[in-house]
Amino acid sequence: MKTSTEKNEVFGDYAAFLHALLPNAQGFLFHDRHGGLFWCDQAPDTSQLDNNYHAALKQTLLTTEAHGEQGRIQLRDCTAYLMRLVSDQGKVLGVLTALVDRDVGTMPWRFCSDLLQPALRSLRRELSLRVHLLDVNEKLNKHGTEYDFLKELGDRARQHNGCYEALNETLELCRKHLTLDGAVFLSPERNLSISVGPNPLDLIEVDLLLESMQDIIAESDGNVAEALANRPEPDPRDRSRAWPILEEGKKLVG
Repeated sequence: MKTSTEKNEVFGDYAAFLHALLPNAQGFLFHDRHGGLFWCDQAPDTSQLDNNYHAALKQTLLTTEAHGEQGRIQLRDCTAYLMRLVSDQGKVLGVLTALVDRDVGTMPWRFCSDLLQPALRSLRRELSLRVHLLDVNEKLNKHGTEYDFLKELGDRARQHNGCYEALNETLELCRKHLTLDGAVFLSPERNLSISVGPNPLDLIEVDLLLESMQDIIAESDGNVAEALANRPEPDPRDRSRAWPILEEGKKLVG
């Protein structure tokens, strides 16, 4: 991620390009896909960015249609032209706003958009590359975290001779890796019940989850793994999740 200074240097070149294409512009703003102000070529007079402007910004980010004249908003001392930037993959990158003097703010939105197209295309490529690099970096960090987790899991397992201690540490590592309040490993047939974390689930609740899985299995006609995989999604308000442990893909053991 670029620092604020580096970002302003990069986008400063685009500001010069935009001003060359639209000399009557007072300034330019760029809002990211979440509606946050990502960059501006000069400190904006935010008092001009009224409710109508923010409503138009939100609509421009959300709509899938060409926004056209709806993207031209009259402000107190100028006219705002909002232009959405979308990557080649159809991902919304953000919205560029051109603020122009009121005396030339009568030009149609399409005319303003066409004037700025050379800069918009270049800016779209810059932002698409930036988003791609962030996605790649996120995936690399995720894979690195998973590798560290699996390595530590293997190291811990080799350090223990006792099955119970190894399972307990495995469960605790999984709890921390997934950022859970608590976790329970339950295997009634083996008389195993391991609970970790500051806020572990109530064992009665875990028993109920296990029973619900057993009910699904009873009606599965032998397709146990498929039936459990297709069980209804839990209510988002529920604080617990459960995953079955199957033996040979057929028998529920925990």
